[in-house]
Amino acid sequence: MSKVLIKFGAVGLINTALDFSIVQILAFVFDIKSGIFLLLANTFSASVAMINSFFLNKKWTFEDKEERYIKQFLVFILVNLFSIVINDTIVLSLSNYVPHYVIVYHHFLQSLLFTKVIAIVFTMIFNFFAYKLFVFKPAVEANIT
Repeated sequence: MSKVLIKFGAVGLINTALDFSIVQILAFVFDIKSGIFLLLANTFSASVAMINSFFLNKKWTFEDKEERYIKQFLVFILVNLFSIVINDTIVLSLSNYVPHYVIVYHHFLQSLLFTKVIAIVFTMIFNFFAYKLFVFKPAVEANIT
């Protein structure tokens, strides 16, 4: 496995922990289980993780030394807006069909955690390729100056 993929996975774990923690805290504090408030909590938690992801992936994963933060961040935001739509769609869709608690390997998990895991798997795959191809591609290759 490549060094970049391992770093991307580590950043993904950090961001997942951040995302899970924030959405769980918001769900607990405001007693959110579904609907528009779940959408808002999930979007907020995913957005915080996304911003953290930009800086960790730029400097550590892809070791991008170029100082084109604004243009890169705008492309990163566009990629991640699509990623958040994927994430929200999966979380909201599954939250309506998965019981409040699900059994995974003989353990009960809250459905929100279960649906977040599924959503994050799909968005991580999408993000890796989008970051590598569009966001952290060297300026010469990306025709960005």
